[in-house]
Amino acid sequence: MNSCKYCGDYIEKGRNGKRKICDKKECKSISNNISILKCSGKSRIRKCIECGIEFDAAFRMRNTCSDDCLEVKKKNKQKQKDKIKNKIKGNKKDHRQRAAFYQVEYDSKISINFLRKKYKGKCSICGTCTLEENKSGYDERNATIGHIKALSRGGNHTKDNVQLECQKCNLKKGTTTLKGTQ
Repeated sequence: MNSCKYCGDYIEKGRNGKRKICDKKECKSISNNISILKCSGKSRIRKCIECGIEFDAAFRMRNTCSDDCLEVKKKNKQKQKDKIKNKIKGNKKDHRQRAAFYQVEYDSKISINFLRKKYKGKCSICGTCTLEENKSGYDERNATIGHIKALSRGGNHTKDNVQLECQKCNLKKGTTTLKGTQ
């Protein structure tokens, strides 16, 4: 039992047994357009990035085969953005609360301004100049307090364990132990 390559309807085999499309006008039109594109060397058969089905992209100039797959793609992209935002929000917790949670030493005199003066406004890892005033949300040049040995790994919130880091380096570093070179 064969089915049409484009609409999925049942079709009978042709004389040579290789018939793959039905007699509907729409299916023949798609088939003709594809063969013209293939002959001209401009094949636009693409694989949907969501479901993996091959489709004719001559009429859909995108990488999804249907509106449903496009919606799924948009939702997945939004989930990724939300995940990044939540990661940034998680980093905005008060250092005092985190130090108390991990039961490590805490020096209340340490602040962003203290570290800006100590490191002359430059990230201790990559050396880029950080912003004088942090922007809300994510900006890779926002100044952050970076712990050489992470609080979660037993590091203290003291002068000898903190350094100025841009937000990009701080997020990339995570909980690894990395002393700046600047």
